[in-house]
Amino acid sequence: MTSSTSGLTLHQRPAEVATANPQVRTTFWSLSQSTLTYAELRERSVAAAAALVARGIGRGEPVGLLCPNAPEFLIGLFATTTAGGAATPLPLPAGARQLASYPARLAGIQHRPPSTGSDLSEAAA
Repeated sequence: MTSSTSGLTLHQRPAEVATANPQVRTTFWSLSQSTLTYAELRERSVAAAAALVARGIGRGEPVGLLCPNAPEFLIGLFATTTAGGAATPLPLPAGARQLASYPARLAGIQHRPPSTGSDLSEAAA
């Protein structure tokens, strides 16, 4: 079965995989072969999702993910979708030249409430 034919959502599929294969390890080669079992990944994602919900993250709320190819990225991705939020990966600085201006760029990202149909029709007018 592939994820495209399973009928499961993004946060349901890892739960299914973790249940079927709890001891299988996923490897993050970019971090000197750091590994997590699927069960550990699921447990950490569910705990992080509960923390997001406790902080008010709900359906459709954008959540910025700023991290390299590491276990925390997958934990954040699955936690956000489990909480109902919209995971938004943020670009990491590509080098020293971008690093200096990076804090200012991140500070420019502001929370905006989700648009409603009335907001859209007003904007079109």
